[in-house]
Amino acid sequence: MKRMFIMGALALIVLLALPGAAMAAEDSVVVSGNIGLDIEVTAGADFDLSAMSRTTAGTGSTTVKVTTSSDDWDIVASGSNGGFMYNDVDLVTLSNPIGISLTQGSYISLATGPTLIEGAAPCVNSETTVYFEQIVDAADVNGDYDITVTFIGTAV
Repeated sequence: MKRMFIMGALALIVLLALPGAAMAAEDSVVVSGNIGLDIEVTAGADFDLSAMSRTTAGTGSTTVKVTTSSDDWDIVASGSNGGFMYNDVDLVTLSNPIGISLTQGSYISLATGPTLIEGAAPCVNSETTVYFEQIVDAADVNGDYDITVTFIGTAV
């Protein structure tokens, strides 16, 4: 019997020494992150169109600054009143929409909401001059006109 007891004790010790026989606990944690697609657009100062008359198109410019971490981004321009300058005294718009361009020529109608700038790399305070042209029609009413232009940045 003594021998059986010793054999049983040895078997118990062997079983406890086997892998997996010991007690263990485990836990895990999920680590996550986000590479953000952010974009910031800053428009320059307000300005007046120079020499706007029935015989001379009014022209002017401002700047747009872009800061983004995205490799693929666009800046779209849109204008109040459907892209037409508005006289809030006489409640009329000019006959022609204001034109917008990145060069002094080849103006695109702001009424179409054109994509103005397309970027393919991250940038910090990348500044671009934006030009405007307003053609006045002979039938347009005299007076003061304005338009609010909004630059919308999209990071893809």
